[in-house]
Amino acid sequence: MTMEKRQYVVTGATSRTGNIVSKSLLETGARVRVLGRSAKRLEPLAQLGAEVCIVEPLDAEALNTAFVGVDAAYVMLQPNYIPDHPDFRGYQDRLVDNLGRALEQSGVSHAVGLSSWGAELPAGNGPVAGLHRLEERLGRIAGLNFLALRAGYFMENLFSLHLEGGALTGPFQPETKLPFVATRDVGEAAANALQALDFTGKGCLEVKGPHASDMLKTASILGEALGRPLLPYTMEPLETFRQKLTRAGCSDSIIELMLEVVESINSGRLHAQWPHSPEDARRMSLETFIREQWAPRIRLENQ
Repeated sequence: MTMEKRQYVVTGATSRTGNIVSKSLLETGARVRVLGRSAKRLEPLAQLGAEVCIVEPLDAEALNTAFVGVDAAYVMLQPNYIPDHPDFRGYQDRLVDNLGRALEQSGVSHAVGLSSWGAELPAGNGPVAGLHRLEERLGRIAGLNFLALRAGYFMENLFSLHLEGGALTGPFQPETKLPFVATRDVGEAAANALQALDFTGKGCLEVKGPHASDMLKTASILGEALGRPLLPYTMEPLETFRQKLTRAGCSDSIIELMLEVVESINSGRLHAQWPHSPEDARRMSLETFIREQWAPRIRLENQ
C-alpha cells in the first residue's frame, strides 16, 4: 500500500511528539486523522490537511469510532500528567483499556506507542508503571504489529528546574546519569517507523540522545550557555521536592508517583537498558538543547 492510500490515526496530536508525527505523515501525502480535545489547538493540523476528530481520552465509544478504517496508529497516554488527579494510575489504566479495545475492534495492523525508559519494570517506577501496562496490553493484541518507543528522559523536563541561591537545584543525585532525549527526536523516530512500517510482531526501541548526562555536567553546560562558568548543582531533599509539588497544587496521588520515580532514578533501579546506538548519535545533543532552548528561557524568566 502506498503512503497516499494509508489511513493513519494520531492520538495526542497536539502533544510535542504527536504534533511532529502528524506533520511528518501529512508531508508524505498520507491521510491522517488527528485526535485531541480541542478543535482550536488542532486547527493548524487541519489547515495542513488532517482530518480532525475531537475525542475525550476516557470516551471509549468515540475512540472506537476514531480508529475505524485505520491502517496504522500512533498511540500515547494523553494527558500524560494531571497535577490534581486523585488517582492518576487508575486514570492511566482506563486509558490503556480504551486504547486496547479500539485497536482490537478496528483491526489496525501496525501501532507505534510512546513509552519510556524504565517501562520494563511493572511497579516502583511512578507513572512509568502505566506505560509498562500499555506495552503489556497492546502486546497481547492478536495480529497487531506493535513497536513501543521507550523514550529517554525528555530534555524539556529540565524547564521545571530553577536557579536558586546561585545554583541549579533539583531532586536527582548529582552523579546519576539520565538518558536525555529531545521530544522532537522521539516524534521523528515515531514518524519514521510509521512511514516504513517495517516492524513485525511485538518489540521495543529505546530512543535516546547522543549521550547521557548527570546533573553536575548538566549544570556546567547550562552555566557556560548563561555566561556563568562552573554553575553548581544542589540536590534538594525529597521532602523539599514534596513541598514544592504540594504548593503547586498536586494531589497526593501525583506526589507519591513523582517521589517514587525520582527515588527509582536515584537508586539506579530505573535506567536505560541498551547502549547508545549510531542513530542516537545523530540526534540533538544536550549541549545544543540547552544553548538553543533552555538558556534563552531562563534569561527571559530573569529579566
